Amino acid sequence: MAPYTAARIARSADRAELILRHSISYVLDTRLTDNAGMPSLFVQLIHAGSDEVIGRSGSALRNTN
Repeated sequence: MAPYTAARIARSADRAELILRHSISYVLDTRLTDNAGMPSLFVQLIHAGSDEVIGRSGSALRNTN
């Protein structure tokens, strides 16, 4: 899917309708968070048809320099 389409779906009040319209089976939800100054990445894979979370993971991000 094009980044523009993904951004439009993310901003939409009716995401379910857009997901159905574009025949999307799975959604990968990602979020960057700041936990007391430590950036973290949260990821979850969701089956769009049932809204079931297939898998999720969270991890602190390290500076590798």
